Amino acid sequence: MSRVYLNLKFATKRNYVDFNLNHKISSFIYSVISSDYKELHEQGKNKFTFSNIMYESFKVLKNVIQVNSDRAALIISSHDKKFIEDFLKNLDKNKVYVIDNLVFKISDIKVDSTELKNDLVLMKTITPVVIDKKDEKGKRVYLSPNDSEFKDFFLKNLIKKTETNINLGDIIFEINQKSVKRKSIKLKENQTVKGHEFEFILKCSDLNLLNKAFYSGFGSKNSAGFGMVQVVKQ
Repeated sequence: MSRVYLNLKFATKRNYVDFNLNHKISSFIYSVISSDYKELHEQGKNKFTFSNIMYESFKVLKNVIQVNSDRAALIISSHDKKFIEDFLKNLDKNKVYVIDNLVFKISDIKVDSTELKNDLVLMKTITPVVIDKKDEKGKRVYLSPNDSEFKDFFLKNLIKKTETNINLGDIIFEINQKSVKRKSIKLKENQTVKGHEFEFILKCSDLNLLNKAFYSGFGSKNSAGFGMVQVVKQ
C-alpha cells in the first residue's frame, strides 16, 4: 500500500490545458506500467487511483486553465504493492512525458506507505466519489449523497472492492452534508461522469478494509481518477 508523489517540471512556464485531464493522466500511467497491468485494466481489475494535477500557479479562463508555473504535483495511489513497484521501476526521470499540452519530466519522487491505525477516520475527498447504478431500463444513473440509496451502494462497493467479509451494519458511514459539492467530469466526447466531493466519517474494526479503500479509492471508476481521499483526522 503506497502513495507516490510526483513533482513535475514542465518544459515551459506558460501552458494552456483542458479542465478535465482524467483520461489523459490515466493514459500517462498506462504508458509507464508493464503489459501485465494493462491486461488487468482491460479486465477491470486494476485497483489504483490518482489525483488531479496540482499546479503551483494557475488561472481559470473561460474554456481552459492557464498554467503560470513550470512546476506541479501528481499523486498516484494503490493498495497493490506490486503495481506500485512496477510503476516506479518503469518510471524514467530522464524521459520526457506528455499530458495534454503539458510536456514534462519527473523532477522528484516520494513514496508514503503509512497505514491507517485507528478504526475511526475523518476523511475528505481529493477527487469526486462516483456512485452509480443501472435503472430498470438499463440506463446508468449517478447517485447523490442526498439519495436514500447512496449509503448502501457506497458500502456495498466498498466491501466488494476490498474483498472483505463484513456486514453493512458493522460499518458507520456519515457524510457532512454541508460539505457536499457536485462535480461533472468529461472523460471522452460522449462520456460525462457525475460525482461528489465531501467530508465523511468512516468507522470500521477491519483496518484492512480502511487501508485498501484509502489507497485505492472509494466508489467506482477509481482508475479513471475518482474517489481519492485524504485523512483529516484519525
